[in-house]
Amino acid sequence: MNEPMFLNESMESGIKDMVNKLPPEKQAVFWMKYESEKKNPTTAAVLCFFLGGFGVHRFYLGQIQLGIGYVVAFFALFTLPVYTSWVEAFFVPGYVRKMNEEKAMIILAILGS
Repeated sequence: MNEPMFLNESMESGIKDMVNKLPPEKQAVFWMKYESEKKNPTTAAVLCFFLGGFGVHRFYLGQIQLGIGYVVAFFALFTLPVYTSWVEAFFVPGYVRKMNEEKAMIILAILGS
């Protein structure tokens, strides 16, 4: 089966164990669903650093309302969202990994693990 990517190492083994307890057909469904929903922490950080003033990283993460907030703040406050996103770029990878873990757990719950 596919190996989980972008999971925290401490959670990764627990999630692998839960996935391995599923029947093979549900394992395949889990990996297809997880692969389609996970986000890349590096991509999010790069978007945050270079285009974060416009909220592009928030749109990438599916946080549309926060993305719109960044766009509005950019036009209202100009440089403040840019500086904020530069700082945020260092924290985004950890946040994305946590988000991916939560998605994996939700998928497992739906599949009945």
